[in-house]
Order: sequence, then C-alpha cells, then structure tokens
Amino acid sequence: MITFFRNYPVSIILLLSLLAGGGCSKHTGLTGHGEMVSDPAPMMADSDGDQPPELLETEVCLNQELAALEQTGDWEAAVETAGADDAVSTGEPVAVVTYDFPIMVNRQVQMYLDLFSDKQQRYFKRWLARSGRYLPMMQEIFTEYGLPGDLVYLAMIESGFNQKACSPSRAVGLWQFMAPTGKQYGMQVTRYLDERRDAEKSTRAAAAYLRDLYDEFGDWYIAVAAYNGGPGTMRKAMHRANSDDFWKIAQKRYIKLETKRYVPKLIAAIMIAKQPQQYGFTDVTYEAPLAYETFAAGPGLSLKAAALLSESSLDELAALNPELLKNMTPPQAPDYQLKVPVGTASVAEANLPHLHQIAAPIYQIHVVKKGETLSHIAARHKVSTDLIVTWNGLPSAHKLSIGQELTIIKNDFDLPLATTALSPVAQHQGTAIVLADQKKTAPKRQREQAPEQWYLVKNGDNLWTISRQFNTSPAAIKRWNNLTSNRIYPGKRLLLRDV
Repeated sequence: MITFFRNYPVSIILLLSLLAGGGCSKHTGLTGHGEMVSDPAPMMADSDGDQPPELLETEVCLNQELAALEQTGDWEAAVETAGADDAVSTGEPVAVVTYDFPIMVNRQVQMYLDLFSDKQQRYFKRWLARSGRYLPMMQEIFTEYGLPGDLVYLAMIESGFNQKACSPSRAVGLWQFMAPTGKQYGMQVTRYLDERRDAEKSTRAAAAYLRDLYDEFGDWYIAVAAYNGGPGTMRKAMHRANSDDFWKIAQKRYIKLETKRYVPKLIAAIMIAKQPQQYGFTDVTYEAPLAYETFAAGPGLSLKAAALLSESSLDELAALNPELLKNMTPPQAPDYQLKVPVGTASVAEANLPHLHQIAAPIYQIHVVKKGETLSHIAARHKVSTDLIVTWNGLPSAHKLSIGQELTIIKNDFDLPLATTALSPVAQHQGTAIVLADQKKTAPKRQREQAPEQWYLVKNGDNLWTISRQFNTSPAAIKRWNNLTSNRIYPGKRLLLRDV
C-alpha cells in the first residue's frame, strides 16, 4: 500500500525522519517533490491480483544523500575529464574506458562515487545486476535516436532499472514518467494499462523526450536536469543566471538541490557502471537480457488464461507484462500484443482459437462514504469481503477511508475457460488448456454442442443486429457468452452457434 504525505514542509519531514532514527531507513524516503513514502508497495505482486508499484530504491536514502551533498560546498566544473585514474585502486589492471557522455569530476561527482561504492553499495549492486536485463535494448534504441549510449544509465538513477518503480509524486517505470508527459510521448495510462511500465515503449518515449530536450538546450547537463525538474524550470534558471553553463547555474539557488544533483549522480553512475570492478563491485551477477515474443491476445484475456495458452507460468507473464495493471489485456484492445517467453508465441496462437470463452471483466467503482464498512459494501454489491480485499490489494478489511475508490468486479474474467479440442501443438505436448479449478472433462452436453464460430464486435453493433445477421436471438447470444447485460463493445469476441 502506498501512503502519500502531500502538504508537509520538507523541514518537518526531515525532522521526523531524524527523530525516527535518521540515516538511511529501509522503508522511508523523500523525493524531490518534498514527499515521504512509507513502505510504498509490496515487493512482489499477488499472483492472482493486480501488479502493484514498488519501492523507488533510488530515493530510499535521500535525506542521507542530500546531507552529504550539502557538505561538498560550492558547485564548480572540473577542469579535467574523468578517466580510469579516478577509480579506487583494487590492484587489478585498469582498462581504458571511453565515454560518449561528457564526464567531469568535481566534489559533487566524487561524493556520489564514494556514496555508491560505500554506504549505498548494496543498492548500486542491485541496480547493476538489473541493468543486464535492459541495457542491450536501451542502447539499441538510443543509438537509433542518435543519443549517447552512456545516457541509458539515467534509468539507473531514476528507477534503479525497476519497471514497477513508483515515486510518491506518481512518476512511474524505468524512466519515471509522470502521466501527462508519458501521454505526450505516446504512452497509454489507463485503469488497465500503464505503458510507462513497458520497458521498450517507455525507453522509446524517454529517448524522444531526451532528444527534444537536447535539441532545445544544446547541452546534455542541462537536458538531464530538465528531464528531472522540467524544461520550464531550466529555462527560468538559465534566464536568471544569464548563463547556459550548468555548473554556473548550479552555484546559485535557481534550481532545487534535488534537481541539480541528477547531473553529478548520473556522471558517477556511468563511471562505476562502465568499470565496476575498479570501484569494488567484483561479484555482480547480471540478469539475462530481456527477451520475449508477442502474439495477438485480443481484449480481456487474463494472464492466468494466457499462461495456459502459451504453456508458460503466470509469474513469467506477469514479469514480461508489468504494464497490465489488472493482470489482463485491456477490454477494448482488439489487437493487443501480449509478451510471452521466447518459443511460446506459436503455441499460444495455436491454442487461442479453441477457447470457448474469453470473459471480459466489467468493473464498477465504489466510492467509500461516511459510516460504510467493507461488509456493507460487499452486501450491496453481492460479493464477499474477501474478494474486495483481493481486488483492491487492501492490507486489512477494517481500514477504509472516506472517498477511497474500490474496484468491484461484476464478473470473474478468469472463469470459465475451456476448450472444444486441443490444438495440434497441445496434442503433441499432451497439454489441455483448462484452468486448474475446472474439470478436465467437459460435460456431455458441452461436447455435443452445435458447430460454433467467433464474431468480432464492430462499431455500431448491438445484440439485436448481430442476432438478425446470424439468424438467432439476443437471448441465445447472451447465454452462449455468459453475458449479464446487453452491453457489448467494439473488439469483444462473441461465440455464435449454428442453430
């Protein structure tokens, strides 16, 4: 669960943090927006529930970081470009390191080199390990956009290479996009889908945004600061300082410390990431590069069903598709491309036509009113309190707040799911596409049903017009598809039988 403290002065929050024990807390941190996050989310999603956000590790020790940064004194540009000589000595031969991002070392950069290789070493080691999953894809995209390859390490200081990272200010994903900027750069942010958590799409958006910032400012340091603080902030700072030199601007109080820190922090991250052993990171196990295939899953397909179709696991699909907030493809996305493990897309495509039903969920939002309890709400919607707790990831059935929005699912999209016959692939592998809580032998009346076909709903369709077209009745279509109302939407697939 995420707890936001919005209107508290930074000084009060820092004081409370120090009173709580100071230093670096495992569960608390500040962001540059002056907000505190307290255990923002569980580190793992419920395998049957939504995919929650996760702790923004890069901000866990912000109070410690800013205090150390304040002690570095004036901000001045370094005279010399950094090289391998700036690393700590480990007795190992030092390889020649080249950079395509401007690297300079001053007191602030040195502070981050020391911080990452000492007090925050365990976090940085984790970020290095995760980087193996994303760097090949990111560097390819940045090259495509004409950007410095080293700039991909901006994702390290933004999110620690965590697709699910969410800051208290609601910035999300590897590149920590706010929703308006994400939408501006082509990403969808809805109740079902948050493409800021899609590794490739968010990286393309970040590359486009960074290229636009560089085109405007003509300086990578200012572009990086603008990525964090906003281009408007940097325009005003440049005007007030009468300078386009980042280090001269940083000497004044025209931009917040939380924003200006991004430049030395990025420089230090690049230097360590490109020669980790020289900074004491000698035993990093890098994750395997991200690899997947896609298939046209269509609308309203749960990841549980997709796991059966592709003969993979729910955990694998959840890890590949963290942008799916409800663990299902969006209900109104007829051509949705779902990511599956390499080698399983053809299996899923072969099995998909044999589904009897893909039941799209119907949601209702209940706003908690004064005096309401979870039992009252459950009774009103004719569901159990346990289901409401599960659907909304509530830590307790007894903690509700006035105005809180609760998602109520009016039908269970995981059930039923069956097959009329196994695909050739499934027959070969001896796999039946049946949910675990379903009988693997269909009832006799189900096996003897009439020939069937699927119809994809188009704009302007309704049950009456479709029933006339196929010489049946609206009631029959509702029965075949377990519809509880006459409402259908473009992109939904309807099962039709010959009568």
